[in-house]
Amino acid sequence: MSIDVLEELKNRLAGVKENEPLAKYTTFKIGGPARYFFVARRTEDVVAAVEAAEELKLKYFILGGGSNVLASDDGFDGLIIKIENLDFEIDGERVRAGAGVNLSYLVSQAAENKLSGGEGLVGVPGTLGGAIWGNAGAYGSVIGDLVESVEVIERGKIKKMFQTECLFSYRGSYFKSHPQTIILSGVLKFQPVKDERLRLKLDDYLRRRSAAQPIEYPSAGSVFKNLELREFDSAAVRKKLELNEDEWRELTKDGKLAAAYLIEFCDLKGRQIGGGRVSEKHANFIINNGAATAADVIELISFIKQQVRDTIGVELREEIRYVGF
Repeated sequence: MSIDVLEELKNRLAGVKENEPLAKYTTFKIGGPARYFFVARRTEDVVAAVEAAEELKLKYFILGGGSNVLASDDGFDGLIIKIENLDFEIDGERVRAGAGVNLSYLVSQAAENKLSGGEGLVGVPGTLGGAIWGNAGAYGSVIGDLVESVEVIERGKIKKMFQTECLFSYRGSYFKSHPQTIILSGVLKFQPVKDERLRLKLDDYLRRRSAAQPIEYPSAGSVFKNLELREFDSAAVRKKLELNEDEWRELTKDGKLAAAYLIEFCDLKGRQIGGGRVSEKHANFIINNGAATAADVIELISFIKQQVRDTIGVELREEIRYVGF
């Protein structure tokens, strides 16, 4: 049966591979083999791959830059569709880009053309499609604020969705709750400025990111979402953290409580299981020391959640996506 499926995929998708290691395509450098693997470089390729997977009753997963992903040591028993459509155009204050375009490149090019609004996203790993899917944000910039429209495949048809239809929220979107709706491209609207210092702002954000995050190690980025204040009893948590009102107000001034703060409070920086370790530089990063397995990371994530829950009384929720589990 598998040989028949492979032959059918080869007939439909030029260049499809079998048993391709996912560790090659994730920023964590972790992951076993994908049963089938296909790089989609054009919108037509994405459409063809999705149609083939659905008709052959294969599980499929859309992979962008491989950040924010933990792939199973057992790999993925289906078709990985890696999106690499790199169409890119700047038209006035708008940037039109394929879902496979590197987000940091997009932001840098916008700034070079004196388009402001996304500077804080420079250095964020991954692609535009992944950023829209998870409503990526950093240093005050949020991708959902920039989105004017998104081109998607939904129920076999290509259509356009406007910003209000994308239902952006903190690290959330319509696409997260509708996994069969696949992002193909997006139109972002920036703010034209005359400020010649946009490049300096980008460099400053890159320096800040390098100083605050363990970018020298393989990781998936932030493992856990920050907690929104409405999610827990603030008074009880403040008491557990032994903070006065002024300290609490400063800590939560953006309406959220940082997961990194809670992990560090539980003295988990540097905690290691196998080849996975909580970064000493940023507690919300788990780094791969070079020999980490997905099992190591899963066990470490579970331990962190248990420690934070038992010590502070709140439940951390993962920001990363699991593939093949």
